[in-house]
Order: sequence, then C-alpha cells, then structure tokens
Amino acid sequence: MMLNPTGEQLAFKAEVRRFLERSAPLSRTREFLEASPGYDTAAWDGLGRLGAQGLLIPEAYGGAGAGVVEAALTSEEMGRVLYASPYLSSAVLAARLLAGLGDERAMKEHLPGIASGRTVATVAFLDDRGHWNPCRIGVRAEPAGTGWRLLGRAPFVTDAAASLVLVVAATPDGLGVFAADGAGRRVEPLECLDTTQPLSRLDLEGVAADRIGADADVEAVMDDVVRVALACVTAAQLGGAERCLETAVAYAKARVQFGRPIGAFQAIKHRCADMYIRVQSARSAVHHLVEAVRTSAPEAADAAHLAKAYCSETAFACATDNVQIHGGIGFTWEHDAHLYLKRAEASGHLLGDAIHHRGALARSMGLLAEEGE
Repeated sequence: MMLNPTGEQLAFKAEVRRFLERSAPLSRTREFLEASPGYDTAAWDGLGRLGAQGLLIPEAYGGAGAGVVEAALTSEEMGRVLYASPYLSSAVLAARLLAGLGDERAMKEHLPGIASGRTVATVAFLDDRGHWNPCRIGVRAEPAGTGWRLLGRAPFVTDAAASLVLVVAATPDGLGVFAADGAGRRVEPLECLDTTQPLSRLDLEGVAADRIGADADVEAVMDDVVRVALACVTAAQLGGAERCLETAVAYAKARVQFGRPIGAFQAIKHRCADMYIRVQSARSAVHHLVEAVRTSAPEAADAAHLAKAYCSETAFACATDNVQIHGGIGFTWEHDAHLYLKRAEASGHLLGDAIHHRGALARSMGLLAEEGE
C-alpha cells in the first residue's frame, strides 16, 4: 500500500512551498522567536487564504473538504522551513476531533473559524509521559449544575494559549471531550529545546466546561485523530530531513579544502549517501502511513508506529550529519543547522518517541507483552 498523490495535490503542495519560501523563510521565523516566542500571523493569514487550515474540515463548515493527504503534504512543506505556527494543534488535532465527534452544534460554532484561521484551537489529551493513553488521562470532569467542571492538569499541551481548548477528560460514564472556558485556565509554559513548537502545562482545576459529542466513542475518535496527527508530524520530519540533505550537499559542493570541494572526499560522500537513503526510506514510511489513514486500512495503527519511530531517528540523524558536514560554522547560532537539530530532537518526542512506538508495534505483533502484564 503506497500513496500516489494526484496532480492537483502535488500542485497544491508546490503552491504551499512557494508561499512559505516567500512569506515565511527561516530568517523571518528567527525574528519572532528571538523577540518572543510566537508565530508570524501575517503568514498564518496567508495560509488561510490558501485554504491550508481548512483541509480537514468539510465544505459545509467552511473548509476545503480535502483530507489527510493534503494536510500531510502541507506539513511536509512547513517542516522544510521550520515554520512556527499552531497548524498541528488547530488545523489537524482540533479540526479532526470536532469533525470526528459529529456534534452539529459544536461544528457550526467552531469549525468555520478554524478553517479561516481566525480561531486558533488546541487539544489537551496527552498523559504525563507525553503519550496518548486513554487509561492515563490526567484530567477529570464532573457535573456542575447544568454544565461540567474540569479537575486536574493537562501536561504537554501544544499552543496552550489558544482561544479554544478542547480537553479529553475522564467522566463517570467514560471519556468525554470538553471545551474549556477561558476563565480560570492557567498556562505554564515549559522550557523547550525547540521554541518553534511551544509546549505548556495547563492547569484546569475548577474550570467550567461545555461537553461536546456526548454520544460519540471518544476513544475511537481520538485514535483516528492521533493517527492523522502522526501522519502530519512524520511528514514535517521528512521535510526537515530532506532540507538538511539539500543544504549539506550544496555546502559539500561549494566548500573547498586542500584544493578540492569537500564533497569529493569519501567520508563526506558516504555521509551524504546515507542521508539520501534515510530520507527516501522515511518518505516511503510516511506515504504508507498517509495512505493507510486515508483508506482506514486495518494496518493504520502499525503504520503510524513504524513511521514515527523511523522518521524521528531519520530527522535527528540527518540534522546531525548536516551540522557535521558544515563543520565549525554549523555549530554557530548564526547558522540554521542547529535549529533543524533542535526541531528533530523535540519532534522525536512529540506524540511518543521511537522507543515508545517500537514497543507499541512489537506489542501489536505479539512480540512483547502488553504494558502492565
């Protein structure tokens, strides 16, 4: 099973690349990050005009009615330039969750704003290890009058300062999804290696909330949401790894030492060849995952574990090799190589690191006992 993007999908990907290279180069992202953690709202608005934020949203709610293929291709281009934005949180996690829950009132209220980019949303659902585990949800919800009240803290929330925060919480009748009231939410930013992907701890103790999709199978919906998110995260890792390969090869051709381009030396040739093999293998893993998610294939969960484990290691290896090939200049703050290395390390842990996903894959194949056994 392998993805075969259509001409229209590839044309959209090319348009996103042209827009990001023109409107959100890494030099501009640096300006925002060095001033204060944030993102370029002008570029975010431009992506909204392209329809990028509404790819996973049905047309009836202002979206493009596209799917995971387009979202992953867009994420790949964002990974190439390390574009700092709430795309994963809002356009992927929140949009897919709301659409999956099927709550008509909530979709009419929130999805048009997310599709246009005016509403920035996020989802609090990870456990204290940074994994999606429905048995380890740290937030509880209890009835309070005609509504609900949230109790607890949500760790590792992406873009926690979003205007709309959807919280997965344990209730007396199972898992539920709640739109947390803005009043009383306390955001504690975490010290992150990669400031283009901010994480925070969200204190929700006593916060009023509105339940969404009370009749939905929240665990099944979240399983799908996480697989879509992993498709986009691994696609972004692929984009970053490919960009590292391109810059390393370009430098190896231009940098002259001992009267020859350093790319002529065997050690550099082999390192670039290894990077190329890793990137192409990662592309196969990502495309397999995207196609499995698109078709709701039975092996989608295994494909997600495989892709995240391999792409996490590929992104880090390529970013490290890029620094090494650039030599002394590659270790400086002024050069962009360290930013790709930081993104690779941080994204490697996002939604579970390689060890976690290899273990999950081994358990799925019956090669490892279930956790707790």
